[in-house]
Amino acid sequence: MTSRSPSRLVWLHDRWTTLALFALLSLVCYVDRFILGALLTPLKADLRLTDEQLGRLNVVFTLAYILIVPVAGYLGDRYRRKWYVFVSLVLWSFATVGSGWSRTFGSLLVWRALVGFGEGVFSSLALSWLADTFAPARRALAFAVMMSTSQIAAWAAYHFGGKIAAESGWSHAFFLAGVPGLALALFVPLLREPSPGASEPEPQVQHHKPGWPEIRTFLGDARYQLYIAAYTIRMLAVSGLFFWGAVYLHREYGVENRLATSFIGSAYLLAGVPGIFLGGYLAGRLARKLTGAYALWMSGGEALSGVLVLLVLSSQPPLATAQVLILGQMFFAGSSWGVINPLLFDFAPVRLRSVAVSIALAVSSVGSAFLSSQLIGFVSDHVGIRKALFLVPTGYFAAAALWLLLAGQQRRVADEWREPPLPGAEGTS
Repeated sequence: MTSRSPSRLVWLHDRWTTLALFALLSLVCYVDRFILGALLTPLKADLRLTDEQLGRLNVVFTLAYILIVPVAGYLGDRYRRKWYVFVSLVLWSFATVGSGWSRTFGSLLVWRALVGFGEGVFSSLALSWLADTFAPARRALAFAVMMSTSQIAAWAAYHFGGKIAAESGWSHAFFLAGVPGLALALFVPLLREPSPGASEPEPQVQHHKPGWPEIRTFLGDARYQLYIAAYTIRMLAVSGLFFWGAVYLHREYGVENRLATSFIGSAYLLAGVPGIFLGGYLAGRLARKLTGAYALWMSGGEALSGVLVLLVLSSQPPLATAQVLILGQMFFAGSSWGVINPLLFDFAPVRLRSVAVSIALAVSSVGSAFLSSQLIGFVSDHVGIRKALFLVPTGYFAAAALWLLLAGQQRRVADEWREPPLPGAEGTS
C-alpha cells in the first residue's frame, strides 16, 4: 500500500518542483566547474604555479569526470538514483569548499578531481531521472531548462568569482561557490524518484541490444571518425579562449582580473546564447533542403570564429575593439552548439545513438581538456599567453576543414541509410 506523505511535503513530489531543484543543482554544478577559470590569475600568484600547472587542474577534473560516468550510469540503471545523486552533490560541493583550503598544488589537484567525480555522477543520472519524470511531450522543455543553466553559471562564476577573489581572496570564492550545493542537498532525499519508464505513455517494446560487431562497424565509419576529430579540435578552440581569455586580457591589456573575468562570463552569456538559438533555427531550415547542411554550417561558424580570434591576436587592436571581436567569436562559436548533436543523429543509427553520443563526449572532453588547458598553459610558459593562444584559431581552422570533409562524406553516402526501393520500382525515373 502507498503511504500518505505529510501535506506540507506534497509539493516536493510535484514534477515541476523536481525540475526546479534539478535546474538549481545544474546551475551550482556548472558554477563549481567554471569557478576555476575565474581564479587562474590569483592562484598563479599565490601558489606560484606555472600556466601548465593551472591547465592540469582542469585536466584532472575532466579525467575524473569521464572515468566515473560509465560506473554511475551502470549503478543508476540497477539501483535507486536518489542516494547516488545526494552523495554526489555533497561530494562535489564539499570538494569545492575544500579547494579553498588548499595551500599546495597537490592538494588542489586532489580536490578538483573529487569535484569531477561528484559532478560526473550527477550528470550521468540527472537526465535519466528527468526523462522518467516528464512525458515525451514535455521532455524537451525540461531538458532545455536543465541545459540552459550552463550559460548563466558561466556568467555567475566568472563575474562573481573574480570579484570575490579581488575583494577577499580566491579561497572565499571557492567557499561561497560550494556552500549552496550543501544546502540544496537537504532536499534531494525528500523527492519522489520515478521508476524507469514511468513517464512513457505505454509500455515500451523491448529490442535486442546492439552487439559488439554492430558497434565496431559504426566506430569504423569515416563520418563518425571525422565527427569525433572535428568535435575534439573545436573544443580546443572554444574552451581555450573561454579558459584563458581573462588571463589574456589581464596580461596583454592590463585589465584587472575581476573585470576581465566578468567580461568573459558576460560574453559567454550575452553572445553565446543568442548564437545557440539562432544557429539551431537557421541550420535546421537549411538541413531540410541540403544534405550535409549541419556539417557545412559548423564549418562556416568555426571559420568565422577563427578569423575573429586571429584578428585579436595578430593585430592587437585597442581593448574595446578586441572585446567586440571576442563577443563575435562567442556568437559564432555558440551558433554551432545547437547543431552538433543533430549532425551526429544525421548518420548514427537509432540503435547506436547512446553509444555514439557517450563515446564522442568522452573522447572530446578528455582531448579538449588536455589541449585547451594544459597544452596552451605549457606553451604559454615558454612563449607567453598571446602566442600560445594562436592555437585557438589554428584549432578553429582545422575543425572547419574537418567539418567540410564530413559534409562531403555525407553527400557521398547519402543513400546508405535510405529505405530500399519498392518492388517493381526499378527502372523508373
